[in-house]
Amino acid sequence: HLFTLVGVRRDEFNMKSTVGAPRPQANTWIVDEIPGGFSNPQYVNYRFTGSNYGGVVRINDMLAFSFNQAKSFRLSLGDGGNGYLLNTKQGIPYGEGQDIGMRLSLFDERLEFNTTYYENYQPNGRITPLTNAQQNVRDELSAIFPTTFDPSGTDLQKLTTSGVEIEMVANMTKSWRIMLNLATNEMVTEDRLVQLKDFQAQAKALNRPTPLLDALLATFPEGVPTAGYTKTRMNIFTRYDFKQGTLKGFYVGGGANWRGQTFRGNADLNQDGIAEELWSPSYALVSLLAGYQTKILNRPTTFSVNVNNLLDKDYYRSAATGSGSWGDPRSFRFTMTTEF
Repeated sequence: HLFTLVGVRRDEFNMKSTVGAPRPQANTWIVDEIPGGFSNPQYVNYRFTGSNYGGVVRINDMLAFSFNQAKSFRLSLGDGGNGYLLNTKQGIPYGEGQDIGMRLSLFDERLEFNTTYYENYQPNGRITPLTNAQQNVRDELSAIFPTTFDPSGTDLQKLTTSGVEIEMVANMTKSWRIMLNLATNEMVTEDRLVQLKDFQAQAKALNRPTPLLDALLATFPEGVPTAGYTKTRMNIFTRYDFKQGTLKGFYVGGGANWRGQTFRGNADLNQDGIAEELWSPSYALVSLLAGYQTKILNRPTTFSVNVNNLLDKDYYRSAATGSGSWGDPRSFRFTMTTEF
């Protein structure tokens, strides 16, 4: 059997921006608009057409293959801020990608295996290397290019991501299920900071040194992932339902989540002009659950208890070189759900 899909999506983003001043009055909220206070521009209207197509080939009850191709836009980000080159804009971020999948079912659907390979591409990803901590770099460039450098701007980079996702579901019995999924991917950034590198080349042609900019660009090498990238993830979960006997209606389960190292960014730790990669360590978390399913006033009702981070493990989530947060400690959650 062959199933196909062709789709077209029309995206529109319409926004009117105003600037106003709230009146300093208690227990009320009145804002007086300031004409002309927002001009970047005041009216924003964008229209883009995305598309996707794909198909599924079902060989038999056991084996099927799928393919999908798509392109989309992130209109909610608008046209972005200014570029570092005066009077330039970032444009609407967009991406495209495709994936190929396979589904295999064995032993009368007691064992299911799904795998997907995907490739995604974003040619105009945004990046803002000049934060408040790099004000000295802004000052350096503004002194050399006072009429063409915009210190409030941002820059661009290309992102390419490919990966494999695998999921297996084993129905050991009618009451016992085990689920395992694994995902690994590769992310590469290319053509990074094209505008800042152009200013660097212009300054060199003018015989104007840019030591601060040179040191900053050395911490943004080509071919590395973006901050927050985790290469490999794995989860395993099991659940057992008591369908008869004294414990009928009860269920128990648990699982573990493992995350590989997380990329934080690059920094010249040794002050030798070479940026070293910084990674946060991997970690694994264990969880448990238990519950009871019954009927109250003839309504299906479920009581459940979840224990997250059972071993109260200390772990760290990071998405930048100098910032991050501790993960959640052990927590307990009780839930009651009823259907009406």
